[in-house]
Amino acid sequence: MRREDGPAVRRRGGSGTLPIGPPGKEELGPVTLIAGRYRLGRRLGRGVSGEVVQAEDLRLGQAVALKFLSPAWSREPRIRQRFLDEVRFARQVSHPNVCRVHDVEEFDGNLFLSMELVEGEDLRTVLSRGALEAEQAAEVAIQICAGLAAIHERGLLHRDLKPGN
Repeated sequence: MRREDGPAVRRRGGSGTLPIGPPGKEELGPVTLIAGRYRLGRRLGRGVSGEVVQAEDLRLGQAVALKFLSPAWSREPRIRQRFLDEVRFARQVSHPNVCRVHDVEEFDGNLFLSMELVEGEDLRTVLSRGALEAEQAAEVAIQICAGLAAIHERGLLHRDLKPGN
């Protein structure tokens, strides 16, 4: 199972480590193009930590996920630096089970990152339909461990591994 949570692993949704809650379409009003590059699409996830929105990267000509740091947290120097550090660290990891982070940008004073868009469901959603068969569970565990191993090989930690991510 591929995950894309936050800069470190695959699965749509917030990382749980930084409250992010971007300008979603409701907050942006008529703006659908941000940073002169991204055309906003549908909301992929929102939680305590914030929001991830599907977008089209007009420069790369591909669909991406945008993860926004909330306005309040974008103004907080310590959190802002941690967000930038997480992006820098995530860009060091290249593995099929780790979401690729493309870039970090700013729009109206709010930091956001662009990352690979991974279609699918998070493990929490899959498990809500019932337990996995032993072979399926083993395959999911192997894939998660492979992604984590790639992260750990770089001396990094994920810090928020959970089924909903």
